[in-house]
Amino acid sequence: MKKNVFWGLLIVFALMVLPLAAQKEDAGGRNPDGKAVTRTYELKYVTARSIRSILEPYILQIGFNHGSQYMVITMYEKNVKAFEDLLGKLDRPRRNINFRIFTVIASNRADAKPTDLHPDLQGVVDELKKVLGYRSYRLDGVSTFIVTNGSDQNELELNSQVDDLYLKLYNVMISGAENSNEKMIKLGLVLREQFGNVIVPADQKAINRQLIRVDSLQLKEGGYLVAGVSKLGENNDALVLVINATIQ
Repeated sequence: MKKNVFWGLLIVFALMVLPLAAQKEDAGGRNPDGKAVTRTYELKYVTARSIRSILEPYILQIGFNHGSQYMVITMYEKNVKAFEDLLGKLDRPRRNINFRIFTVIASNRADAKPTDLHPDLQGVVDELKKVLGYRSYRLDGVSTFIVTNGSDQNELELNSQVDDLYLKLYNVMISGAENSNEKMIKLGLVLREQFGNVIVPADQKAINRQLIRVDSLQLKEGGYLVAGVSKLGENNDALVLVINATIQ
């Protein structure tokens, strides 16, 4: 009988201690913001992938399918209003960015002759001459590329005398206030001599066709930026990639 009373008292004590332990756990910061809620949102103008990093401070968990306009968000209830206010500012009609891509060939060959450059490029080449020790610079080609603000993957075959020259622009974002005269365009880029990703069999060695890769660039609207320089061919020529962008 005494044994049964002892175990009964022990169980009662355990039941009293567990809620106290849970309260202490909450007070210790493991769940400081209270109740978590899950909401589903339909996006009209942007993708969940493109804005995920901006919304991250409010998100406990996010779910979405590639190409779908729906996303499922779990967050603390106290953050719902702030989250939805920010989402409303992000999910708006997106502006387009008009890129002009110039490829310039720099050469040290004795027979290399400069060509007439695009007027807007002359200042860029004058600066290149101070840095790169090449005899001549000629315009290889000009390409135009319209990209939507916030887009992630954009690939274009460039107008160039170099065969199969492809440019990919990703993580393209406009930064700066809407009424600002000095907006910046952020992006990453890859310039390569092939389209997309080529699958190489296990028994063969992959050939690196990547000429230029920059994960983070900032370009002032209306300005010109030398995005990269790469060796080209066997004559020690160099390909210079110059980018200009305006917001539409």
